Amino acid sequence: MLLDAVSKNGNLLLNIPMKADGSIESGELEFLEGMADWIAIHGEGIYGTRPWEVYGEGVFIDAAGHNLEGKMSAYTQADFRFTKKDQTLYAFCMVAPSEDLVIESLATGMRSKPHTVKSIKLLGSDEKLKWEQTVDGLKIRRPEKMPTPHSICFKIMFKERI
Repeated sequence: MLLDAVSKNGNLLLNIPMKADGSIESGELEFLEGMADWIAIHGEGIYGTRPWEVYGEGVFIDAAGHNLEGKMSAYTQADFRFTKKDQTLYAFCMVAPSEDLVIESLATGMRSKPHTVKSIKLLGSDEKLKWEQTVDGLKIRRPEKMPTPHSICFKIMFKERI
């Protein structure tokens, strides 16, 4: 929900219930600690960013909105949400991928003047990624090791200002 909201220039309000004595239930505390760990790695793609040309892509794109919660299918590795900062695009894959990825919004044939990718880095990893920008999209070889078991973020640098 956080990635979907931020990609659309929104905010996410967390509602963490507390017991009468002011303490937080262990399940809620575990959630907050997990979110803090995830933000420590991916916060660069959240804080100080703006929406990109499109907020996302994938199968899940048309199933957004709070009225559909609980009725939607799960995200797949084809689902991405985007944020940007200067010449950098942050592409969040909504699940840790099990195979190679394609970001169709970065296909060389998508616009009259396509964005030319200069470099790609996986946030939270020093692994050198293998990638190729084609008419079908930006093809990224699946990283060997995921920095988190949940969504991951690719920091994509462009040759020109986006």
